[in-house]
Amino acid sequence: MANTKRYVITAITLGIIGAASAGIIGVTNLVTREKIKQNEQNKINEGIAEIFGHNSTIFNTQSIENEKYTNTVYFVKADEKNQYAFRADGSNMYGKISLLVGFNELNQFKGISVIVNEQTYASTLVNNYINPMKEADNKDDALEDVSCGATYGAKLIRDLVNDARNVVKKINAKE
Repeated sequence: MANTKRYVITAITLGIIGAASAGIIGVTNLVTREKIKQNEQNKINEGIAEIFGHNSTIFNTQSIENEKYTNTVYFVKADEKNQYAFRADGSNMYGKISLLVGFNELNQFKGISVIVNEQTYASTLVNNYINPMKEADNKDDALEDVSCGATYGAKLIRDLVNDARNVVKKINAKE
């Protein structure tokens, strides 16, 4: 009888702790949800400016379905030309990456901007692959040179860009 009482008290105590923890997580989510969304939108706007210049504006957004990595297209007006930015999200055993991939009016790869980089070797990836690609004259060649000390992350970025490139081709085929 004494053991039963102890088990019941332990179960009730753990239940109260679990319910309190769930309540705290729920309240925290309620308080931070909008700020997180706003920060992500700010990061997207900064990425558009980084790729296309500070005079660029998003004039339309469209969700994309049935693609491996690419999930959103942003139609951008920059220098009086219509251009595209695609959001592509992917992950590997080293973490998650979310990018904006830009294409100019001729559908040529223009550049990337990182929204989320949760890779284990994130600084190596940025210093040895992303930054050199951004500075390269021929971004397509720099994209293919994935040996950088964070090769799996670089391959994932290459795959994200190539997935976005395939979406550009599909969009052009429809027009």
